[in-house]
Parts: sequence; structure tokens; C-alpha cells
Amino acid sequence: MKKFKTFYNIYSIQRRFISIIIALVVIFFALFTRLFYLQIINGKNLQILASEQWLRDLPLSSKRGEILDCSGVSLATTVTTYDVYVRARNVSEPNVLASKISELLNVDYDKAREKVTNTSFSEMLIKMQVDESIAKELAKYDGIYLSQNVARVYPYDSLLTQVLGYCTIDNVGQAGLESYYDKYLKGVDGKSLTQTNAQGKEIENSLSYYIPSVDGVSLYTTLDVQMQTILERELMVAYVEHEALSVSGLILDARTGGIKAMSCLPSFDLNNIPRNDISALQSMSKNTTVVDVYEPGSTFKLITLAAALNDGKTSIDERFYCGGRCTVDGETIKCWKTTGHGSINLLEAFKNSCNCVFVNLALRLGVDRYYEYLDLFELGQKTGVDISSESSGIIMPKESVRTVDLARIGFGHAIAVTELQMATVYAKITTGKDITPHIMQSMETEDKVLYKVSDTSTNIDIKTETVDIVNKMLANNVNSEGLYSFVAGYDIGGKTGVLPTYYDIEIKHISKDMCFLLFYNLF
Repeated sequence: MKKFKTFYNIYSIQRRFISIIIALVVIFFALFTRLFYLQIINGKNLQILASEQWLRDLPLSSKRGEILDCSGVSLATTVTTYDVYVRARNVSEPNVLASKISELLNVDYDKAREKVTNTSFSEMLIKMQVDESIAKELAKYDGIYLSQNVARVYPYDSLLTQVLGYCTIDNVGQAGLESYYDKYLKGVDGKSLTQTNAQGKEIENSLSYYIPSVDGVSLYTTLDVQMQTILERELMVAYVEHEALSVSGLILDARTGGIKAMSCLPSFDLNNIPRNDISALQSMSKNTTVVDVYEPGSTFKLITLAAALNDGKTSIDERFYCGGRCTVDGETIKCWKTTGHGSINLLEAFKNSCNCVFVNLALRLGVDRYYEYLDLFELGQKTGVDISSESSGIIMPKESVRTVDLARIGFGHAIAVTELQMATVYAKITTGKDITPHIMQSMETEDKVLYKVSDTSTNIDIKTETVDIVNKMLANNVNSEGLYSFVAGYDIGGKTGVLPTYYDIEIKHISKDMCFLLFYNLF
């Protein structure tokens, strides 16, 4: 019995010892697993969280890329400014500092003092985009920290307002090219980091870390600042003389599709943006040359003319009779000259913009063939220009078009287009090339071309003979009446159109080296 008790005690001790060992192994394994998770699996995340507690960072804004015209003239650039921050725990003279902030930054004294004494935040922003001289004057005071920033500047003020667009105060593109190419222009912001204690106060003689910013890409455009200046000057004359609600116009390089100038009035100074009047800002920021649609009227007759000539449905010498009106599907369509043009040939019909003749030509083509030409000239579609919110125009579904509808479309009614669409169509017809309008020419850094637009224009399905005849007829419209001054080295042609609500005109300039098309609208 005694031996049994002794054996039982030994067995009990061994069992307890084994249990303790197992418990220690489990605890050790749990600790090891936890440490492995903290150090290996989640180590980087914890390091980031720790650094956020003992490092205070200030942003370093990247330099936004420039926007330049075709000759390298700067249209939008940046200047260095500073954002001013205060760390209340480091402020030694709050009243003096608040007074200085109020004086130099035009900030209310009470609000300034509240910020320089508020220790519940590690740092607080006082003001963004402060001039360098003022910022460095404030930096002499304890508790003031500066973060380098940039401000957008537009050297030509209100020139190209809708095309260039503008940025927010923290340099995010909001309209125009600034918005369309924002991800390329903005660059990558950097950081300046400083070690602090648990209370957020900077540790004396501590290490500082600097992560440099990456500058944005510069945008070289097809725009020409001289042409833009001339266009806006002429638009302003029309805007004032006619007391218009708005005017707009553009100049297009018909060989390449490059937009040389584009403007809408009224506009605003890009260096003094009316941010306190959102309605006016949105209205004046809209690029109506690509957003708004309108009934083109007689300027659309060039499409009917080119299609009829190209299909052999008429010739330049064919004669027509206009009695002032014609009847289609039992409906009367009037010519703008209600007494009629009498007997005229095609050249005279185009020059005098006779509605009845172009009704005749459209009906000869028929709905199916006419719509094939609308597709050829990509009407009812977006042009693909690098401008936001482009409209595609309004065209009746082919299956819904009656004969009388086709008759009206033939002289520019019952259809709606944008100004850029019409300019692009004129470019295609007068050159025989399929082009895509664009503003961006290349994107470049200081030492490298990242992207460059190449000439991808191709011939469209229109005969060379048709192009030549159309150009001669456009020139005849202008030169026979002496409506416009001659320009040395250029042939000038055009087509006018008048409706009750607007007046528009296209003028084509052609020489061996250059071909431009101006589209002008007065509403």
C-alpha cells in the first residue's frame, strides 16, 4: 500500500510537470505567433502607424506643368508660394504672433489667436499660397512652419478663358485644358517630415526627412497666341457693336486639325476668377464652340453642294429656276428671297444662297445617299477634340426622315451642329482629308518628349475635282463682291448664313504652306 502511494505521488508530479510544460509550450507558441504576426505580417503597417505618431509632415506641392502655344509662349505657368502653418505647442508669444498674422495675412485677429493657442491639434493651416517675402517674415516667429506650394498664373489674363480653364486654390484642374489633362499637369506632391514627442512638440536637434515632389508634365498646344489675340479683338468688336448676349469663334488648321484659336465672350480674367458667383463662373466657363448646338442654316449648303457635285447630280454650269418658293410633300418652302432669284446657274445659286436650288439637290441625292454623306463628314458624332463636354449635334434618325425633312436639311434647317463640327466639315471638304480637331500637340518634361501627336489624316471619299470646284466657288462668294480685304499669299473664300437668332460666317484661307478656317458666331 505504501509503495502504491509512493508510485501514485510520483505519477501525479510527472503529470503536473508535463501539464506545465505543455502550458508553457502553448503560451510560448501563442507569443511566437503573435510576435510573428506583429513583426513579419503586420510590421510595415505598424511602422506606418508609429511614424504617424512621432512624425509631423507638411505637404510639398509639385510644380504644375506649363501650358504653351505652338511657338513655346507660356499660356499658363506656376509661381512658388508658401502655405503657412502654426504649431501652437511651439508658440512662445501667442499675442504677438496673432497680431503679426492679422497684419501680414489680413486674417481676423481673434481667429488668428485662436489658432496659435489651440494645442488640441498638432498643427493648423493659417493661409495658403502666401507670397515668399511675407511667408519668410512670419517664419521668424516660433511655432510658424512653411510648406512650399505653387500658384497658377495666366500671363494673358482673359485670353483663352474657356480653352485653358482654371484650377482650385490647391491646384486641381476645374475646367478646360487644366481639367482635361489634369493628371498629367499636376505632378506628384512631396512631404517634409519632422520628429515630435508624444505631445506633438518638435524634438530639438531631431532628424528631418524630405520626400521631394515630382513636377507635372508641360503641355505644348496647337494654339497661336497672336491669332488668338486677333480673334478675341474682332469678337469683342462684334460683341460691343451688336450688343450681343454672346459671341464665339475659332480658327482651325484644316490640314492637321490643330486648333489655332478659340474664344467665347463674355469671359473673365483667369487671374481673378469670380468664385463667389458660381452661376456666372459656370456660364462663362462653358466652351460654347463645342458644347452648344445650333441650326446652321445656309452654311450647311456646302455639304449639299459637295455631295451633289461628287455624285454627278449637278455641275457648275447647270441652270435652275427659283420663283421664291417650292412645294415638297404638299408643304411650301420659301427661299430667303421671296421674289425669287429667277434663272441662275449653280455658281450663282451658291453665291446667292438660293434655298430652292439646294432643296432640289438634296432631293436628287435622296435620304439614303444624303445620310451616307452625313456619316462621311461625321455629323451627329463627336469630333473627338480634347475638350470636355463636347456635344454630338442633333440629327433625325434616317428612318424618320420625310421628303420634306430632307428638303429642309439640304439648306441647313431641321438639323443641329456645333461650331467645331461645322469648321471640321469645311476643313474636310476643302482639303479632301479626314482630320480630327485637337489642341494638345505634345507632352514634355524638361529633357524628354513623352508624347507627340502625329499626322494621321487620310483621304476621304471625295473626288479631287469636287474639292477644286468647291474651293473656287467659296472664293467666288467672297472675291466677286470684294467683301473682304485680300491677304498677300492667301486665297480667301467663304459662305455666309443668316437666321433670325444669329449670324455666322466661315472664311477659308489657303496658301501653299497653310490652310486655316475661321468660324464665327454672333448670338
